Amino acid sequence: MIRKPTPLFFEQGPQAVILLHAYSGSSNDMRLLARRLQGENYTVLAPIFSGHATGDPADILRQGSPQQWWQDTQAAIANLRQRGYQQIAIFGLSLGGLFATRALMADPELQGGGTIASPVIFRGRLTCQRHLCKWPRRLISHKGCQPMNRLGAWPG
Repeated sequence: MIRKPTPLFFEQGPQAVILLHAYSGSSNDMRLLARRLQGENYTVLAPIFSGHATGDPADILRQGSPQQWWQDTQAAIANLRQRGYQQIAIFGLSLGGLFATRALMADPELQGGGTIASPVIFRGRLTCQRHLCKWPRRLISHKGCQPMNRLGAWPG
């Protein structure tokens, strides 16, 4: 039996961080970062947006919506405040970054935060393909492998 993801709550220090996952993701997207922050004496909450991590991808749209995900974000902030945390930061990955940004704009009591996302347009040009090819090249050459595409040569 596969265990479905659950929200993460790692209670540690007096400063708290909310970590919001990406579209179609779960709190597991944020687990490594959450554990690292816990190790640095932060309390960490990583909720799951409505409709996510149910085992049925269609639930994302059946049970969730931007309005619902905003409510989920506000509920996470309220959860930490109800537990007595006053110093709260909020970060999000991709979709979670949108809601982290909205929270930072709407709630002046938040201490800070930001987004974890990759820009695909820089100065009016699509950069995703060029940058996505650089990282695997470095990784593959570091590991001593010979990269190949479907035609037998590394893409240009």
